Amino acid sequence: MNICKQYNSLSLNESLMPFNNIDTPPPKLNAMKLIIKICVLCLGFCFSNVLLAQYTAIPDPQFEVKLIDQGIDTEGTLDGQVLTDDIDHIIILDLENMTGPTITDLSGIEGFIALEE
Repeated sequence: MNICKQYNSLSLNESLMPFNNIDTPPPKLNAMKLIIKICVLCLGFCFSNVLLAQYTAIPDPQFEVKLIDQGIDTEGTLDGQVLTDDIDHIIILDLENMTGPTITDLSGIEGFIALEE
């Protein structure tokens, strides 16, 4: 009973004393800010692969045409580059059975890091 009398005798300012300092937000607000920061970091991590796509230069248009024809260059546009994710797992690259103009520059072949043949 004595505790209740002491609590009732406190003024409003005294009962809220820990939160009167402007520099210290209430604990629930701190937890909410932490949750928001974690969500933003997770979203950033999820979309970083899309935003930071890596390309390998393919300067010879005939070389890139062959990659498009074989379905390796998934963008399908003749733009002098191919997504590195499209080529870094290719084991076999068939450039022998070609018709049309010949490839004169194999620059970009170094991006095919998994080639076996």
